[in-house]
Amino acid sequence: MVLGVVALHWWALAGRSIGAGDAAPRGAVQAMQVRQIVRQIAQPIAVATTPGPQAAGDARTARAAMVASKAAPAGPTVVAPPAAPAHATVVAPEVTDVAERAAAGFDAAHAAASPATLTTPPVVAARGSPAGANGGVDGGVEPPRYATRLPPAVTLHYDFERRAGRGDGALVWRLDGSRYELSLRGGSAGAEAIGWTSRGRIDGNGTAPERFVARRRGRDLLAVNFLRDGADGGRITFSGPSLQLPLWRGVQDRVSWMLQLAGVLDAEPALGAVGASVSMWVVGPRGDAEVWTFVVQPRDAVDLPAGGVEGAVHLVREATRPYDTRISVWLDPARHHLPVRTLLETRPGGESTEFRLRALNYD
Repeated sequence: MVLGVVALHWWALAGRSIGAGDAAPRGAVQAMQVRQIVRQIAQPIAVATTPGPQAAGDARTARAAMVASKAAPAGPTVVAPPAAPAHATVVAPEVTDVAERAAAGFDAAHAAASPATLTTPPVVAARGSPAGANGGVDGGVEPPRYATRLPPAVTLHYDFERRAGRGDGALVWRLDGSRYELSLRGGSAGAEAIGWTSRGRIDGNGTAPERFVARRRGRDLLAVNFLRDGADGGRITFSGPSLQLPLWRGVQDRVSWMLQLAGVLDAEPALGAVGASVSMWVVGPRGDAEVWTFVVQPRDAVDLPAGGVEGAVHLVREATRPYDTRISVWLDPARHHLPVRTLLETRPGGESTEFRLRALNYD
């Protein structure tokens, strides 16, 4: 009996080994299926990644890549990365105390916009200078040019008024051969509210700035550099915005226009007739540049601490956008058309800064 039981077990075990090659029972996993899965998992899959995707997007991308890997020939599946944007975002410099800067003559509208945006309004063509000549702006527009006769070295002392504060101001014009330095200061109670300085040379177009610096409370804030010796005719650069502009002939900064305007009217008194106008490119320290057009108003007497001026030439440059500066200036023909009164008004809001002549000294 024992021998029979052993023989029966041997037969059963031998029969299972011999039948191993038969079809597997329904639901069983074949060895080939296991090897196929291993090959699929080992096959590389490249999935495109973008910064900060959602989890659902990751799942969809992975499933799409898995399907593509089954149908594609041997080799990795490559999903192209997203294309770069067609433009870059430029962040404007931070603007603080907008009303004060605008009242002081800074163009807050340009400061709040992208510094790479430059508005080019219509320009009066320069007399005797064809459009598109060296120094013209893009599009063949030529800045206006005038004959000039600049005054001798002089210091103008002003009564300075800003908002409710009153103090002292001064416009100082210095000459050294063909070079000049011009500064405008204003403040009250020992605090400097305005400190602008322009340095450069004098050429056939009048004052030719090389560097303009705006100071406040004794600190340099912003600067404009007029690079005049470049092979391309020169460029204008800024300490604030990373922007470059072409260097147009006759271009002025935010203080040199005062002496340039005096020089133009002194050389051509006929431009002081009511309704006449004088235009010039003026560049600000925040990358703004446009033509300022001064229109002559009916003449009136000007009451000043230094005494009344009967025949002062009154010119107005209107504001062209919100928070721009409206400029009224009175020039005295008896004093080389120097500015005896200047009024800067911010629009809207009406905040004003005023200089009224108290004394004038030729050096």
